[in-house]
Amino acid sequence: MKDGSAKSYPQLAEYVRLRVSVTDGSDAGTSSELSHLPLRVGASSESDLVLSDAGIAGRHCTLESVDEGVRIRYEGSPDGVFLGDTRVFDVIAALPARISLGESRLLIERLPEPLIRKRVSSESFGDLLGRSARMRELFAELAGIAELDGSVLIRADRGAGRQLVAESLHDASARRNGPFVFVDCSDLRHPPTRESLFGHERGASAGPGEVHAGAFQQAHAGTLYLHEVGSLPKALQLDIERVLETGGVLTVGASQGTRVDVRLLSSSSTNLAHEAKLGRFGLGLLERLARHEVRIPALCDRMEDLPLLVEHVLRRASRADSIREVPAPLLSALAAYDWPGNVRELVAVVRMLMLDRAGSSTSNQARLSPTDAPPVLEPTLLEPLRIARRAASDRFEQAYVDALLARTQGNVTRAAAIAEVSRQMMQKLLRKYRQR
Repeated sequence: MKDGSAKSYPQLAEYVRLRVSVTDGSDAGTSSELSHLPLRVGASSESDLVLSDAGIAGRHCTLESVDEGVRIRYEGSPDGVFLGDTRVFDVIAALPARISLGESRLLIERLPEPLIRKRVSSESFGDLLGRSARMRELFAELAGIAELDGSVLIRADRGAGRQLVAESLHDASARRNGPFVFVDCSDLRHPPTRESLFGHERGASAGPGEVHAGAFQQAHAGTLYLHEVGSLPKALQLDIERVLETGGVLTVGASQGTRVDVRLLSSSSTNLAHEAKLGRFGLGLLERLARHEVRIPALCDRMEDLPLLVEHVLRRASRADSIREVPAPLLSALAAYDWPGNVRELVAVVRMLMLDRAGSSTSNQARLSPTDAPPVLEPTLLEPLRIARRAASDRFEQAYVDALLARTQGNVTRAAAIAEVSRQMMQKLLRKYRQR
């Protein structure tokens, strides 16, 4: 267990709390609070403040509380963001501030009481790493939650490390010696079913005739983690809500329920409060899942951690004596990118660079040189951000697939194992980029 130091030398950090209210437009009356993490505004269900205005882009802008007021960052919407009559791209505005986007008007004002958060000196919690203030505050929060036994909802963008947070919470809790059971609710190949979650009695399923223990029974005396819980169909949402309400599981084919002792952790990349408002997610289940709610900062909001994360990937992939300081030009190139795929994308890019270096070297030790730069980081200054980001993602995927095939001499199964994806996914990528 690696989290013991996460409780050492606690400090207190104070943040100004802001209220962001929609005063005009189709979502007038909606509001959200802004404090220690940036607030993403847009039409996408992954936004923190979701707006239905037809003129709003999926991710329209980001608001951040700073000492001087509020930082307003444009995110590539064709309609822009206006502070008064001035279109802004990245500006700090005094409070109260009024901004326009699409047909909507937002008022940003200061709230009277600040937010106080604990911050630890440790740069890790379990397998999570970070030396930024935001991550050290997250470590303090997780250390406190680990001592409790209520359900936890983990909210973050894709690739930010939600599963690592769940595993680290389990390892730091009193349930550490019990099972940790993972269920991917978004897996279209193996979606959760009543049988997979709650088990079935002999003869109660079209599958094997034996008694089958579902995920809840398998996690007894331990932790059950539901990844992308927002993907669950409504019927299963109601079944899980009943389990959390009664503490009992009704196995398919059984006449009476059995008690289970499970701590439920769940995660979502979407705004479940907004989904509940639209009726797509059960409000009762959301209230039970979010006894504690944890927000993981995106990599672009904690870029101070990038050198530490790059070094960690290199250390895991190389022998200790092959590690050297990461070249400054390479770090500068990595820091110039906004990493929409978060830490997962960073790890993939660094591995790709190492594969490329290993494939072109007679040595079996992969090193990064100052001239290395991932093709995903090529600047595209004359295109809208949303187009440049999509093109960069495609370039990265193609370069990554090329490097994998070179390393594995065209062996799809080995390439899938290195990439940690299914063979079917690797074949899909090969078809996409016309590899034979």
